[in-house]
Amino acid sequence: MTASFKFLLFVPLLMLTSCASLPTKPLAYLPPRIDCAESDAPQKKYPEQPALTEKSVIVWQLFAFGMGDYAESVLGQRYATAVCIQGNRKAGNIR
Repeated sequence: MTASFKFLLFVPLLMLTSCASLPTKPLAYLPPRIDCAESDAPQKKYPEQPALTEKSVIVWQLFAFGMGDYAESVLGQRYATAVCIQGNRKAGNIR
């Protein structure tokens, strides 16, 4: 083996070791996964509104009861979300 061949063999080995020892970039910060259902859709369906020409009081009263039930469901969902987020704030998971 000639000296130039040994040199050409030595140079790629040095390059491989230097590439392997390069410092890697630090990983990006990922916030903790908090599943408080803050962006979930309402669990109950919006009640179907009767026709505006409907004259039956019973139909409109049933619609009003359905709206009250829907509003109560949405309010309960929002309250549960707020309690979940507040608990995570107290635990120090989120600010």
